[in-house]
Amino acid sequence: MTRRGVYLLPSTVTTLSLGSGFFALLHIFDGNFKIAGMLVILCVILDGLDGRIARLTQTESRFGAEYDSLSDGVVFGCVPAFLTMEWLSATPIKTLGFVYIVSFLYLATTLLRLARFNVHVRKDRKLFLGLPSPAAATFIASLTIVFESADYYIYFEIWAMIAALLICSVCMVSNFGYYSFKQIDFSQRIRLIALVAGIVILAIAMKDIAVTILLVTLVYILSAPALYVRRRLFHKNKPDFP
Repeated sequence: MTRRGVYLLPSTVTTLSLGSGFFALLHIFDGNFKIAGMLVILCVILDGLDGRIARLTQTESRFGAEYDSLSDGVVFGCVPAFLTMEWLSATPIKTLGFVYIVSFLYLATTLLRLARFNVHVRKDRKLFLGLPSPAAATFIASLTIVFESADYYIYFEIWAMIAALLICSVCMVSNFGYYSFKQIDFSQRIRLIALVAGIVILAIAMKDIAVTILLVTLVYILSAPALYVRRRLFHKNKPDFP
């Protein structure tokens, strides 16, 4: 590769993520909210792959990092904001102005979260400062899929979605420390019984993958505030974020 070139493999994966977000927007405007939610989750998967591929192939670059950040702003900021705005607009909610404000708040906090991630020097790579935007987008997308797939009380769906937007927005710009999972060593050996148990759990989870993703993401979102409260109650002298 020349000095002014671009690493092809990670940039291609980032472009695929951006393309999935673009087609998610098209489905949103056509009212296909379930498909749009699935595409957002695909974006999350691709976003996790591009960084790992870049590290494994030693093709990390400043250009790739900036391109990935700009792509994240679209797929994890704009797409979920439009998804929730259009979905809520299709429900019998009376105050649409409030819907626009909440959706914009989610978009703004996502971009603030990404900007802070780009400039923040982390002392502990095990933790993220604030809720990662892919986790927030996954929660919003999976919640939309679940609501589109099952019949719940409509006003419960409306206020649950609004609450989800507000909670994600606050957590993204908070000082909560979220586990990054970057210290997991996939080359490490595990016991056979642990592998079998993992396969069984995965098989059960596949029965309703959207609900599983929703619950797992919800636990992750609430984990950091819960640890923060625990630290305040029992470890008052310990810093909130290393």
